[in-house]
Amino acid sequence: MSRDQALIRLLFGLLLAVLLGLNVAAPAHVMAQDEPAGDTTGEEAPAPEDALAAPDRVQVEPLAKDEEIAGRLLTILQATEWFQEPAASVRDGVVFLDGRTTRDAYKQWAGDLARNTQDVVAVVNRIEVIEPIDWDVTPAVDELRNLWRGFAAALPNILFGVIILIIAWYAARLAGSLARQALHNRIASPLLRNVLAT
Repeated sequence: MSRDQALIRLLFGLLLAVLLGLNVAAPAHVMAQDEPAGDTTGEEAPAPEDALAAPDRVQVEPLAKDEEIAGRLLTILQATEWFQEPAASVRDGVVFLDGRTTRDAYKQWAGDLARNTQDVVAVVNRIEVIEPIDWDVTPAVDELRNLWRGFAAALPNILFGVIILIIAWYAARLAGSLARQALHNRIASPLLRNVLAT
């Protein structure tokens, strides 16, 4: 067996060992993964366990009607002027709050208000917290200042470059003029003289 064939067999054996090693190790990683929680049929995922706490007390015969509870909560939410398009609906003692506000504290307050209302069994707080628009232009102004400082620092170099360019242009014109005068007596054709001067 030649030396090249032995080397090829050795490399083939190493490659085979590496592939088999990867094949054996790969399922271990897959098997070590957690099972998916719940079924994945596209239904809504359950809420966190701390949000699913049962109410402390549920009355069998509520004193307040659902419409009265919803009306009272809506009136209070509108009176605070903390909420945009507030809405409150109640079904069998379960309050559903909707709308928008600018702070998490306001959303929490609305949920607490509904929980503390008479004959409310549970609260579903769907109030959306929207971030207020940040009108602070300080970063843009700071960046403009930095750009101006950079331009002001480069201004001497720019002016020096413009001066050099003007001097070079005049020097080229002077050299062309001198070349035309020097070639005037030697070359009779004006076209040829201009070509040689430039």
